[in-house]
Amino acid sequence: MCGGSQGGGIAIAAAGLSEGLLAAMPEVPFLCHVERSVGLTDRLP
Repeated sequence: MCGGSQGGGIAIAAAGLSEGLLAAMPEVPFLCHVERSVGLTDRLP
């Protein structure tokens, strides 16, 4: 399973729900640590 950006975040979530998955290759996963993302800046997205 692989994905980039938003697909990387979804790949991580899907990999966690999959049984028998051999590998996951998320590339630059987006929105994986929302609390940290909010704390990085006080500007709107």
